[in-house]
Amino acid sequence: MAKFFLEEMSWPEVRDVLKETDLAVLPVGCTEEHGLHLPLNVDTACVRYISQKVAAQLYEKHRHRIVVAPFIPYGDTNLFEFPGTLSIRAETLSNLVHDVCRGLIRHGFRRLLILNGHFGNVPHLIAVGRKILSEFPHHYFVLVNWWNLASEVIPEIRESEVGGMFHACELETSVSLVIQPDRVSMDKAVKQLLKFPLSPSFASPDMFSPQRVTFMHSPKAIGDSGVMGDPTLANREKGEKILKTVIDNLVTLVLELKEAP
Repeated sequence: MAKFFLEEMSWPEVRDVLKETDLAVLPVGCTEEHGLHLPLNVDTACVRYISQKVAAQLYEKHRHRIVVAPFIPYGDTNLFEFPGTLSIRAETLSNLVHDVCRGLIRHGFRRLLILNGHFGNVPHLIAVGRKILSEFPHHYFVLVNWWNLASEVIPEIRESEVGGMFHACELETSVSLVIQPDRVSMDKAVKQLLKFPLSPSFASPDMFSPQRVTFMHSPKAIGDSGVMGDPTLANREKGEKILKTVIDNLVTLVLELKEAP
């Protein structure tokens, strides 16, 4: 059986797999509260699950190998007042991802795909990509925020109002019901939208609404449950459709990246 996770391989196996592929996926998540009904590992569990499914589908359907690097379970979050949330400084996250990428490049990986599961990581990961490409201009660095790959299916399946898909919401709860259903307590799910002062014409607390400006909300805008959205409308069927769309799109993306010169 083909191995995909770097940490499960011996060094001779890594040497041999580099003869088949030079593409590595680095999943980056976060350890933070996700309401009363979800565990702290949601962001990390999502990217680990998606990367595993993508690697398996690429091999089984296309006979193409990729390597999944050990996931990073820490990120930059402003939810640190909730017990258990672990936030690391922006420079710590940037340096960590940068060093891991340099290590992968040193061993021969030229195509790096960062699979991100946490919104707060985005600007730091973009900065890392710019730094890596300034050092290695003939390499590839692709940042994928997994939820963006589900955008075409969201209008079909969502029932929540604008603001219902942001954090510990209809989206994250639905996919968690597929990825780790035994860790979801739907009886504790509550609807609680982020208190947002701007009109939707400028910005919205919804990951699928256009954002003309970037509004930085403080922790005081977050309700006492930690939810920012409507998880009460989540179900497993929605999660399956979302994840299938994400995985299929990511497989297509990897195949295109594989052909890049």
